Amino acid sequence: MVLQNEKGWKAAVIQLNCRLNATERNKRKAEELIHRAADEGARLICLPESFATSMNLTDIARFAQPLSGDIAGWLCALAGERNVYIAAGFLEEDGGRYYSTQLLAGSSGQLIGSCRRQYIYRLEKKYLSAGSGAVTFKTEAGRIGLIGGYDIFYPEVCRQLYKEKVQIIICCALLPDNFEYTVHMLAGARAAENSCYFILASGLGSNQFAGLNYMGKSRIIGDPIWLEENIFDFIEGEELLAEGGGREEIISARLLLDGMEEYQEKNPLYQDYL
Repeated sequence: MVLQNEKGWKAAVIQLNCRLNATERNKRKAEELIHRAADEGARLICLPESFATSMNLTDIARFAQPLSGDIAGWLCALAGERNVYIAAGFLEEDGGRYYSTQLLAGSSGQLIGSCRRQYIYRLEKKYLSAGSGAVTFKTEAGRIGLIGGYDIFYPEVCRQLYKEKVQIIICCALLPDNFEYTVHMLAGARAAENSCYFILASGLGSNQFAGLNYMGKSRIIGDPIWLEENIFDFIEGEELLAEGGGREEIISARLLLDGMEEYQEKNPLYQDYL
């Protein structure tokens, strides 16, 4: 059962089919769905990891861009045009190295910040370098932290954000479908253990070079303790606020953020954290 409410910031996930060798198509489709989500009232819109190029690692030198490149600039312009925040992943080139980078574009069209995925799957290490140091970004929606898909398996990444009292963790992901069950278990755990909302923006598609399919099945999950304190008739299990299926679509939910800072200050989980 998915909990619905009419209060709070509306967040949306664009569950995109991230096709190989189809950058312009992926961007056009992403733009169409971003406009639709904004028209439906979303103020925070999340796209998958490497949404524009997919994980085209064997040809990464051709598809990766600097943070100052076209993809980041296009996302910032679109965020400014629609007065929304956009989180998205892309393949970044910097000094001859390549990263899976997640960025946050602000509602005034500015680049708020970015974060490189810290953990690299062993089959990716020939192509990708590891980032370091997850950080939070203060926005009018609250304190937002970004992680890359594979980082969800490593709780210490999110614990860096927990120390900064993150309110929304966005995981831009493009993960194999055989990870689906485990990733869903971990997404719920990351929300509960870090006393925050966790948004899994999970892409679809296939990678014929790697012989795998990407899972989709995006989710927006709340901290059950926070929700129980703020929703009179909250029932355990209703922390799953929205979930996607196996097709290209938008999922959305309203995030209750008013009073969350005060909740974090008095929450004994923070006070007892070493």
